[in-house]
Amino acid sequence: MNHLQVRLGGTRLVILYRDRVYKIGRIRPIKVILKCFAIVVLIEHYFRLQTHWGGSNLAVALTRYFLAGIWSNRLEYQYWIESQDTRVAEVFSSHFGGLLLVQKRYGEVKDHTIYSLHGSAVKLYRAADSELEKASQFGRRLSNRAVIIDYGSRLTIQALRST
Repeated sequence: MNHLQVRLGGTRLVILYRDRVYKIGRIRPIKVILKCFAIVVLIEHYFRLQTHWGGSNLAVALTRYFLAGIWSNRLEYQYWIESQDTRVAEVFSSHFGGLLLVQKRYGEVKDHTIYSLHGSAVKLYRAADSELEKASQFGRRLSNRAVIIDYGSRLTIQALRST
């Protein structure tokens, strides 16, 4: 776990180094422009945007969509500080308004190994009310218990709060 790894996710650049994970939020200007065109053509894109990104109006939802990585970092930080939930990855710090998030690093989980893990976090894997659809969104503690490492979405946090 001492070597450096860099991964590019949908909304964040993730740097894994030693026992830490550094998540750097990305902005998405081109995707926002395309989403605006999609909303004009199909109203269902508007409802999907509102469901996923929330907000009181379209401007708030589009702003959150534009700042998706920073928004995800802020959600993870707030949820960890408020709950100290053992089902999710521990957050050490957040910097620059959510641009950078520092988390504890856990063992890697693959598709074929996720069901061998223990703990209540696994119950949220592919649950209808969360966005935990990939094994890579989970980590493994030394005790072979699952921990959610990618929980920066509104729907996933709602699922965590309700269980």
